[in-house]
Amino acid sequence: MRRHIFRAALLGTALLAGGQGHALAQTDPTDRAIRDLPRPGYEPRQIRMGHFVLSPELLAGAEYISNVFATSSNPDADILFTLSPSMGIRRDDGRFMLNASIFGTLREYVDNPREGVNTFGATGRAGYTIGKAHLVTAGLGAERSFERRTDPESPNDLGLPPAKIDILRSELGYQYRPGRFGVGLRGAIDRYNYLPAGDADRDLTSLQGSARVTARISHRFDAFTEAYINRRDARTPVDRNGIDRDMTTKGILVGLASDISERLKGEIGVGRFRANPDDPTLKSFTGFAASGNLTWRPRVRTAITASLFRGNVATTRSGASGRIDSTASLRLDQEARHNLIVSAAIGIRDTRYRGGINRRQTLASAQLEATYLVNRRIALVATTTFAKRTADQPLDRFETFRFGLATRITY
Repeated sequence: MRRHIFRAALLGTALLAGGQGHALAQTDPTDRAIRDLPRPGYEPRQIRMGHFVLSPELLAGAEYISNVFATSSNPDADILFTLSPSMGIRRDDGRFMLNASIFGTLREYVDNPREGVNTFGATGRAGYTIGKAHLVTAGLGAERSFERRTDPESPNDLGLPPAKIDILRSELGYQYRPGRFGVGLRGAIDRYNYLPAGDADRDLTSLQGSARVTARISHRFDAFTEAYINRRDARTPVDRNGIDRDMTTKGILVGLASDISERLKGEIGVGRFRANPDDPTLKSFTGFAASGNLTWRPRVRTAITASLFRGNVATTRSGASGRIDSTASLRLDQEARHNLIVSAAIGIRDTRYRGGINRRQTLASAQLEATYLVNRRIALVATTTFAKRTADQPLDRFETFRFGLATRITY
Protein backbone atom coordinates (compact mmCIF):
# COMPACT_ATOMS: atom_id res chain seq x y z
CA MET A 1 0.00 0.00 0.00
CA ARG A 2 2.72 2.47 0.96
CA ARG A 3 4.65 2.14 -2.31
CA HIS A 4 1.44 2.27 -4.31
CA ILE A 5 0.56 5.60 -2.66
CA PHE A 6 4.05 6.91 -3.31
CA ARG A 7 4.07 6.04 -7.02
CA ALA A 8 0.57 7.43 -7.56
CA ALA A 9 1.41 10.76 -5.93
CA LEU A 10 4.63 11.23 -7.85
CA LEU A 11 2.86 10.35 -11.10
CA GLY A 12 0.23 13.00 -10.52
CA THR A 13 2.91 15.55 -9.67
CA ALA A 14 4.81 14.79 -12.84
CA LEU A 15 1.76 15.15 -15.07
CA LEU A 16 0.70 18.45 -13.57
CA ALA A 17 4.22 19.75 -14.03
CA GLY A 18 4.06 18.97 -17.74
CA GLY A 19 5.66 15.57 -17.65
CA GLN A 20 9.03 16.74 -16.38
CA GLY A 21 9.01 14.81 -13.09
CA HIS A 22 10.41 11.35 -12.60
CA ALA A 23 8.98 8.73 -10.29
CA LEU A 24 11.25 7.97 -7.37
CA ALA A 25 10.31 4.42 -6.48
CA GLN A 26 11.65 1.86 -8.93
CA THR A 27 11.70 -1.38 -7.00
CA ASP A 28 9.17 -3.00 -9.35
CA PRO A 29 10.76 -3.92 -12.74
CA THR A 30 7.62 -2.71 -14.52
CA ASP A 31 8.31 0.79 -13.14
CA ARG A 32 11.86 0.95 -14.50
CA ALA A 33 13.01 2.32 -17.84
CA ILE A 34 14.12 -0.31 -20.35
CA ARG A 35 17.67 1.04 -20.11
CA ASP A 36 17.74 0.50 -16.32
CA LEU A 37 16.50 -3.09 -16.20
CA PRO A 38 18.88 -5.71 -14.74
CA ARG A 39 21.38 -7.13 -17.26
CA PRO A 40 23.89 -9.58 -15.78
CA GLY A 41 27.36 -8.63 -16.99
CA TYR A 42 26.31 -5.13 -18.08
CA GLU A 43 25.08 -3.56 -14.84
CA PRO A 44 27.07 -0.49 -13.74
CA ARG A 45 28.91 -0.95 -10.46
CA GLN A 46 27.76 2.35 -8.91
CA ILE A 47 29.14 3.84 -5.71
CA ARG A 48 27.57 3.25 -2.32
CA MET A 49 28.01 5.77 0.49
CA GLY A 50 25.96 4.73 3.48
CA HIS A 51 22.30 4.73 2.46
CA PHE A 52 23.01 6.55 -0.82
CA VAL A 53 23.86 5.21 -4.28
CA LEU A 54 25.93 7.45 -6.57
CA SER A 55 25.87 7.01 -10.36
CA PRO A 56 28.51 9.09 -12.19
CA GLU A 57 28.23 9.24 -15.97
CA LEU A 58 29.94 10.95 -18.90
CA LEU A 59 28.42 11.32 -22.38
CA ALA A 60 30.63 12.54 -25.23
CA GLY A 61 29.22 12.94 -28.71
CA ALA A 62 29.20 14.57 -32.12
CA GLU A 63 26.10 15.50 -34.09
CA TYR A 64 25.44 16.68 -37.63
CA ILE A 65 22.65 19.31 -37.82
CA SER A 66 21.31 20.27 -41.24
CA ASN A 67 19.62 23.53 -40.15
CA VAL A 68 21.31 25.06 -37.11
CA PHE A 69 19.27 28.28 -37.11
CA ALA A 70 15.91 26.67 -37.99
CA THR A 71 15.43 28.99 -40.97
CA SER A 72 12.85 28.64 -43.72
CA SER A 73 15.46 29.05 -46.48
CA ASN A 74 19.23 28.81 -46.97
CA PRO A 75 19.80 26.37 -44.07
CA ASP A 76 23.22 26.41 -42.43
CA ALA A 77 24.58 22.95 -41.57
CA ASP A 78 27.16 22.37 -38.85
CA ILE A 79 28.74 19.79 -36.55
CA LEU A 80 28.07 20.02 -32.81
CA PHE A 81 30.40 18.44 -30.24
CA THR A 82 29.04 17.86 -26.74
CA LEU A 83 30.45 16.70 -23.41
CA SER A 84 27.90 15.96 -20.67
CA PRO A 85 29.03 14.86 -17.19
CA SER A 86 26.39 14.00 -14.60
CA MET A 87 26.02 12.46 -11.16
CA GLY A 88 22.88 10.70 -9.96
CA ILE A 89 22.14 10.31 -6.25
CA ARG A 90 19.51 7.86 -5.07
CA ARG A 91 18.15 6.54 -1.79
CA ASP A 92 15.21 4.24 -1.10
CA ASP A 93 14.71 2.69 2.31
CA GLY A 94 10.97 2.15 2.00
CA ARG A 95 9.95 5.19 4.04
CA PHE A 96 12.25 7.89 2.66
CA MET A 97 13.04 8.07 -1.06
CA LEU A 98 15.32 10.48 -2.90
CA ASN A 99 16.32 11.02 -6.52
CA ALA A 100 18.78 13.82 -7.25
CA SER A 101 21.14 14.70 -10.06
CA ILE A 102 23.87 17.18 -10.90
CA PHE A 103 24.47 17.70 -14.61
CA GLY A 104 26.05 19.89 -17.24
CA THR A 105 26.70 20.03 -20.98
CA LEU A 106 29.50 21.72 -22.90
CA ARG A 107 28.57 22.55 -26.51
CA GLU A 108 30.93 23.53 -29.31
CA TYR A 109 29.97 24.12 -32.95
CA VAL A 110 32.60 23.90 -35.68
CA ASP A 111 31.45 26.85 -37.83
CA ASN A 112 29.03 28.71 -35.51
CA PRO A 113 30.74 29.02 -32.11
CA ARG A 114 28.20 31.62 -30.87
CA GLU A 115 25.49 28.94 -30.94
CA GLY A 116 27.35 26.81 -28.41
CA VAL A 117 25.72 27.53 -25.04
CA ASN A 118 26.94 25.60 -22.00
CA THR A 119 24.26 24.44 -19.59
CA PHE A 120 24.32 23.06 -16.05
CA GLY A 121 22.03 22.44 -13.12
CA ALA A 122 20.89 20.30 -10.22
CA THR A 123 17.53 18.76 -9.36
CA GLY A 124 16.18 16.75 -6.48
CA ARG A 125 12.91 15.03 -5.62
CA ALA A 126 12.09 13.38 -2.31
CA GLY A 127 9.19 11.59 -0.66
CA TYR A 128 8.48 10.55 2.90
CA THR A 129 5.70 8.23 4.01
CA ILE A 130 4.02 8.63 7.39
CA GLY A 131 2.20 5.53 8.50
CA LYS A 132 0.36 3.73 5.72
CA ALA A 133 -1.79 6.56 4.39
CA HIS A 134 0.23 9.80 4.38
CA LEU A 135 2.85 10.89 1.89
CA VAL A 136 4.79 14.18 1.71
CA THR A 137 6.78 15.01 -1.44
CA ALA A 138 9.11 17.87 -2.29
CA GLY A 139 11.18 18.94 -5.27
CA LEU A 140 13.82 21.58 -5.93
CA GLY A 141 15.83 22.42 -9.02
CA ALA A 142 18.07 25.08 -10.56
CA GLU A 143 19.25 25.13 -14.16
CA ARG A 144 21.10 27.33 -16.64
CA SER A 145 19.38 26.69 -19.97
CA PHE A 146 18.86 28.55 -23.24
CA GLU A 147 16.14 29.25 -25.79
CA ARG A 148 16.29 26.83 -28.70
CA ARG A 149 16.01 28.21 -32.23
CA THR A 150 13.04 25.88 -32.75
CA ASP A 151 11.04 27.34 -29.84
CA PRO A 152 7.77 28.98 -30.99
CA GLU A 153 8.61 32.07 -28.90
CA SER A 154 12.12 32.46 -30.30
CA PRO A 155 12.57 35.70 -32.30
CA ASN A 156 15.29 33.80 -34.20
CA ASP A 157 17.41 36.90 -34.69
CA LEU A 158 20.47 35.49 -36.47
CA GLY A 159 22.50 38.48 -35.31
CA LEU A 160 22.17 37.44 -31.66
CA PRO A 161 23.25 34.26 -29.85
CA PRO A 162 20.58 32.09 -28.20
CA ALA A 163 19.14 33.71 -25.07
CA LYS A 164 20.41 32.17 -21.84
CA ILE A 165 17.80 31.41 -19.18
CA ASP A 166 18.18 30.76 -15.46
CA ILE A 167 15.37 28.52 -14.17
CA LEU A 168 14.42 27.84 -10.55
CA ARG A 169 11.76 25.29 -9.62
CA SER A 170 10.30 24.22 -6.30
CA GLU A 171 7.28 22.17 -5.30
CA LEU A 172 5.61 20.63 -2.26
CA GLY A 173 2.93 17.95 -2.23
CA TYR A 174 0.83 15.95 0.20
CA GLN A 175 -1.37 12.91 -0.33
CA TYR A 176 -3.72 11.10 2.03
CA ARG A 177 -4.89 7.69 0.87
CA PRO A 178 -6.27 5.51 3.71
CA GLY A 179 -8.17 3.16 1.43
CA ARG A 180 -10.50 3.43 -1.51
CA PHE A 181 -10.68 7.24 -1.43
CA GLY A 182 -7.87 9.77 -1.29
CA VAL A 183 -7.03 13.45 -1.53
CA GLY A 184 -3.91 15.23 -2.74
CA LEU A 185 -2.56 18.79 -2.66
CA ARG A 186 0.31 20.31 -4.59
CA GLY A 187 1.95 23.73 -4.83
CA ALA A 188 4.83 24.85 -7.04
CA ILE A 189 6.79 27.97 -7.93
CA ASP A 190 8.80 28.31 -11.16
CA ARG A 191 10.95 31.33 -12.02
CA TYR A 192 12.40 32.08 -15.46
CA ASN A 193 15.10 34.73 -15.79
CA TYR A 194 16.22 35.62 -19.34
CA LEU A 195 19.77 36.95 -19.05
CA PRO A 196 19.88 39.30 -22.10
CA ALA A 197 18.89 42.83 -21.03
CA GLY A 198 16.60 43.12 -24.03
CA ASP A 199 14.57 40.15 -22.81
CA ALA A 200 13.79 41.49 -19.33
CA ASP A 201 10.09 41.63 -20.21
CA ARG A 202 10.12 37.86 -20.69
CA ASP A 203 11.17 37.14 -17.09
CA LEU A 204 8.36 35.28 -15.42
CA THR A 205 7.26 33.76 -12.12
CA SER A 206 4.65 31.00 -12.24
CA LEU A 207 2.74 29.95 -9.12
CA GLN A 208 0.77 26.71 -9.40
CA GLY A 209 -1.63 24.94 -7.10
CA SER A 210 -3.88 21.91 -7.38
CA ALA A 211 -6.24 19.75 -5.35
CA ARG A 212 -7.21 16.21 -6.35
CA VAL A 213 -9.82 13.74 -5.14
CA THR A 214 -9.30 10.07 -6.06
CA ALA A 215 -11.59 7.04 -5.84
CA ARG A 216 -10.84 3.40 -6.59
CA ILE A 217 -13.44 2.16 -9.10
CA SER A 218 -11.94 -1.28 -9.79
CA HIS A 219 -8.90 -3.35 -8.91
CA ARG A 220 -7.13 -1.82 -11.93
CA PHE A 221 -8.29 1.80 -12.15
CA ASP A 222 -8.77 4.93 -10.07
CA ALA A 223 -10.98 7.85 -11.06
CA PHE A 224 -9.91 11.39 -10.16
CA THR A 225 -11.09 14.97 -10.29
CA GLU A 226 -8.50 17.72 -10.08
CA ALA A 227 -8.90 21.49 -9.84
CA TYR A 228 -5.88 23.67 -10.55
CA ILE A 229 -4.83 27.29 -10.75
CA ASN A 230 -1.79 28.89 -12.38
CA ARG A 231 -0.79 32.50 -11.74
CA ARG A 232 1.84 34.01 -14.05
CA ASP A 233 3.51 37.27 -13.00
CA ALA A 234 5.86 38.97 -15.44
CA ARG A 235 8.84 40.85 -14.04
CA THR A 236 8.06 44.10 -15.88
CA PRO A 237 4.68 45.92 -15.70
CA VAL A 238 4.31 45.68 -19.50
CA ASP A 239 6.20 43.88 -22.25
CA ARG A 240 7.94 45.34 -25.31
CA ASN A 241 4.54 45.79 -26.97
CA GLY A 242 3.03 47.70 -24.03
CA ILE A 243 0.95 44.70 -22.87
CA ASP A 244 0.56 43.53 -19.27
CA ARG A 245 1.32 39.80 -19.55
CA ASP A 246 0.18 38.83 -16.04
CA MET A 247 -2.49 36.14 -16.23
CA THR A 248 -4.47 33.72 -14.07
CA THR A 249 -5.57 30.36 -15.47
CA LYS A 250 -8.02 28.09 -13.69
CA GLY A 251 -9.12 24.65 -14.78
CA ILE A 252 -10.49 21.26 -13.91
CA LEU A 253 -9.56 17.76 -15.08
CA VAL A 254 -11.39 14.46 -14.69
CA GLY A 255 -9.84 11.17 -15.65
CA LEU A 256 -8.58 7.68 -14.92
CA ALA A 257 -5.32 6.43 -13.42
CA SER A 258 -3.83 2.94 -13.41
CA ASP A 259 -0.98 1.97 -11.11
CA ILE A 260 -1.99 -1.54 -10.12
CA SER A 261 -1.84 -3.44 -13.38
CA GLU A 262 1.68 -4.66 -14.19
CA ARG A 263 1.16 -3.91 -17.87
CA LEU A 264 -0.54 -0.52 -17.82
CA LYS A 265 0.57 2.42 -15.70
CA GLY A 266 -0.18 6.12 -15.95
CA GLU A 267 -3.15 8.41 -16.14
CA ILE A 268 -5.11 10.63 -18.48
CA GLY A 269 -7.40 13.55 -17.68
CA VAL A 270 -9.52 15.93 -19.75
CA GLY A 271 -11.41 19.07 -18.84
CA ARG A 272 -11.65 22.82 -19.36
CA PHE A 273 -9.55 25.85 -18.52
CA ARG A 274 -10.22 29.58 -18.43
CA ALA A 275 -7.49 32.17 -18.87
CA ASN A 276 -8.00 35.66 -17.44
CA PRO A 277 -5.38 38.25 -18.51
CA ASP A 278 -4.83 41.25 -16.24
CA ASP A 279 -4.51 43.64 -19.18
CA PRO A 280 -7.95 45.18 -19.91
CA THR A 281 -7.23 45.18 -23.65
CA LEU A 282 -6.93 41.38 -23.72
CA LYS A 283 -9.98 39.14 -23.67
CA SER A 284 -10.44 36.16 -21.38
CA PHE A 285 -10.78 32.84 -23.15
CA THR A 286 -11.82 29.26 -22.40
CA GLY A 287 -10.42 26.08 -23.91
CA PHE A 288 -10.24 22.31 -23.80
CA ALA A 289 -7.60 20.96 -21.39
CA ALA A 290 -5.90 17.57 -21.40
CA SER A 291 -2.94 15.94 -19.70
CA GLY A 292 -1.84 12.33 -19.76
CA ASN A 293 0.95 9.81 -19.84
CA LEU A 294 0.32 6.07 -20.25
CA THR A 295 2.90 3.29 -20.46
CA TRP A 296 1.93 -0.17 -21.69
CA ARG A 297 4.32 -3.04 -21.01
CA PRO A 298 3.24 -6.07 -23.12
CA ARG A 299 6.50 -7.64 -21.93
CA VAL A 300 8.97 -6.66 -19.23
CA ARG A 301 11.53 -5.49 -21.79
CA THR A 302 9.09 -3.67 -24.07
CA ALA A 303 7.52 -0.31 -23.26
CA ILE A 304 5.09 1.76 -25.33
CA THR A 305 4.44 5.24 -23.93
CA ALA A 306 1.80 7.72 -25.10
CA SER A 307 1.72 11.32 -23.85
CA LEU A 308 -0.58 14.24 -24.50
CA PHE A 309 -1.13 17.80 -23.28
CA ARG A 310 -3.35 20.73 -24.14
CA GLY A 311 -3.47 23.98 -22.26
CA ASN A 312 -2.69 27.68 -21.98
CA VAL A 313 0.99 28.64 -22.38
CA ALA A 314 2.76 31.95 -21.69
CA THR A 315 3.55 34.16 -24.69
CA THR A 316 5.14 37.53 -25.47
CA ARG A 317 4.39 37.45 -29.21
CA SER A 318 3.44 40.85 -30.60
CA GLY A 319 -0.31 41.04 -31.23
CA ALA A 320 -1.11 37.79 -29.38
CA SER A 321 -3.52 37.81 -26.45
CA GLY A 322 -2.80 34.16 -25.62
CA ARG A 323 -1.24 30.91 -26.75
CA ILE A 324 -2.64 27.37 -26.64
CA ASP A 325 -0.38 24.37 -27.16
CA SER A 326 -1.52 20.84 -28.04
CA THR A 327 1.10 18.09 -27.95
CA ALA A 328 1.01 14.34 -28.47
CA SER A 329 3.74 11.72 -28.70
CA LEU A 330 4.18 7.96 -28.98
CA ARG A 331 7.39 6.16 -28.02
CA LEU A 332 8.55 2.54 -28.25
CA ASP A 333 11.46 1.24 -26.16
CA GLN A 334 12.62 -2.29 -26.87
CA GLU A 335 15.47 -4.50 -25.75
CA ALA A 336 16.38 -6.07 -29.12
CA ARG A 337 19.23 -8.08 -27.63
CA HIS A 338 20.66 -8.44 -24.15
CA ASN A 339 23.05 -5.56 -24.85
CA LEU A 340 21.15 -3.68 -27.59
CA ILE A 341 18.32 -1.25 -26.83
CA VAL A 342 16.39 0.50 -29.59
CA SER A 343 13.73 3.19 -29.40
CA ALA A 344 11.50 5.02 -31.85
CA ALA A 345 9.34 8.07 -31.23
CA ILE A 346 6.99 10.35 -33.12
CA GLY A 347 5.46 13.57 -31.86
CA ILE A 348 3.47 16.62 -32.85
CA ARG A 349 3.04 20.06 -31.29
CA ASP A 350 0.34 22.44 -32.51
CA THR A 351 0.72 26.06 -31.34
CA ARG A 352 -2.08 28.56 -31.82
CA TYR A 353 -1.85 32.25 -31.00
CA ARG A 354 -5.02 34.10 -30.09
CA GLY A 355 -5.80 37.75 -30.65
CA GLY A 356 -4.88 40.08 -33.47
CA ILE A 357 -2.37 37.76 -35.16
CA ASN A 358 -4.21 34.39 -34.97
CA ARG A 359 -1.07 32.56 -36.07
CA ARG A 360 -0.56 28.81 -36.05
CA GLN A 361 2.51 26.57 -36.06
CA THR A 362 2.63 22.77 -36.26
CA LEU A 363 5.84 20.89 -35.53
CA ALA A 364 6.08 17.18 -36.41
CA SER A 365 9.10 15.09 -35.46
CA ALA A 366 10.40 11.52 -35.56
CA GLN A 367 13.39 9.95 -33.83
CA LEU A 368 15.26 6.63 -33.90
CA GLU A 369 17.88 5.67 -31.33
CA ALA A 370 20.03 2.61 -30.72
CA THR A 371 22.22 1.93 -27.68
CA TYR A 372 24.84 -0.82 -27.79
CA LEU A 373 26.30 -1.88 -24.44
CA VAL A 374 29.96 -2.76 -24.95
CA ASN A 375 30.41 -3.72 -21.30
CA ARG A 376 29.18 -2.60 -17.89
CA ARG A 377 30.88 0.79 -18.24
CA ILE A 378 30.79 1.75 -21.93
CA ALA A 379 27.86 2.16 -24.32
CA LEU A 380 27.66 3.45 -27.89
CA VAL A 381 24.63 5.54 -28.86
CA ALA A 382 23.37 6.49 -32.35
CA THR A 383 20.47 8.91 -32.82
CA THR A 384 18.62 10.17 -35.89
CA THR A 385 15.99 12.92 -35.74
CA PHE A 386 13.86 14.66 -38.36
CA ALA A 387 11.60 17.62 -37.63
CA LYS A 388 9.43 19.83 -39.81
CA ARG A 389 7.39 22.87 -38.83
CA THR A 390 4.57 24.26 -40.95
CA ALA A 391 3.15 27.71 -40.20
CA ASP A 392 0.91 30.49 -41.46
CA GLN A 393 3.93 32.79 -41.67
CA PRO A 394 6.59 31.65 -44.20
CA LEU A 395 9.47 32.75 -41.92
CA ASP A 396 8.23 30.43 -39.15
CA ARG A 397 8.60 27.32 -41.34
CA PHE A 398 11.62 25.05 -41.26
CA GLU A 399 12.80 21.46 -41.43
CA THR A 400 15.92 19.90 -39.97
CA PHE A 401 17.73 16.59 -39.90
CA ARG A 402 20.10 15.52 -37.13
CA PHE A 403 22.37 12.50 -36.81
CA GLY A 404 24.52 11.90 -33.77
CA LEU A 405 27.00 9.39 -32.38
CA ALA A 406 28.00 9.31 -28.74
CA THR A 407 29.88 7.28 -26.17
CA ARG A 408 28.45 6.91 -22.68
CA ILE A 409 30.77 5.99 -19.83
CA THR A 410 29.14 4.88 -16.59
CA TYR A 411 30.95 3.86 -13.44
